[in-house]
Amino acid sequence: NYKEHLDNKITFNWKDLGLIKYILNAPRVVETIGHIDYRNILERIEKLDNEIYTNNYLVSIYDMLCS
Repeated sequence: NYKEHLDNKITFNWKDLGLIKYILNAPRVVETIGHIDYRNILERIEKLDNEIYTNNYLVSIYDMLCS
């Protein structure tokens, strides 16, 4: 079952943004997993991107204060 395979790949690799974006750009993924699940994954990617940006920003501020 291709939908189950995609669900497992996304679930077990949800912090690997490169892989998730690659999976989402594959042909027929939207049709396979459904629009709602696709949208949920996009929202999760946006949230992770924001967390990464915030963490990097805080590290740079910390490094600047400590030097």
